[in-house]
Amino acid sequence: MSKLRWTKNWWGDEYNDPALQQCSLAAQGAWRRLLCVAALLSERYGYLMIGDRPATDRELAGLVKRRLSVTRFRRLLAELLRHKLIARSDDKSVLFAPILVTSLYRFETQSRKGTKSWEARKRRASEENGSNQYHDAVQTVVQTRSRKELPQKVIPFCVPEDASEKRASRSDGARAFPSRPPEANPTLTEDEKIQRLHDMAKRLT
Repeated sequence: MSKLRWTKNWWGDEYNDPALQQCSLAAQGAWRRLLCVAALLSERYGYLMIGDRPATDRELAGLVKRRLSVTRFRRLLAELLRHKLIARSDDKSVLFAPILVTSLYRFETQSRKGTKSWEARKRRASEENGSNQYHDAVQTVVQTRSRKELPQKVIPFCVPEDASEKRASRSDGARAFPSRPPEANPTLTEDEKIQRLHDMAKRLT
């Protein structure tokens, strides 16, 4: 069965089709039945085939209407061929419905365009997400710092009496300025910068 099991049908196109209007009512009915065969029974959409082989006139006559004679069917088919509602392939080996073949071509063209458009949007979104992720992490740290009460004054380091220890200790309540965001370090990768910013935000909360 074909993957295109239904199509849009603009009734005005069929009702106002001069080729279809010139056909007899019996030929119009046979045309509609042949479209069903070409859409449902053929592995090649739009072609009058049963599976992967061309259908014979006897088979098509039976599919159009039970007990329809082959002679009668061939007269209806000749009428449809004359008005180009049904056509033969270049090698004359198989019949096809031009309206269905055209419909399939349009469907596949629009499907390819839609796929390309979706892939382009996905690629742009990925690029924008990569560039905004670092910016969002910086904003998180800035907002966290703004909520955190920072000291108004930095208390200088005190040198202990025992200078031999040669190390500085902070007096009670003394705090140093928070470290700067890692963007100033050119050796860090983007992922490392983002991770450091997230770690900094966790420490400040």
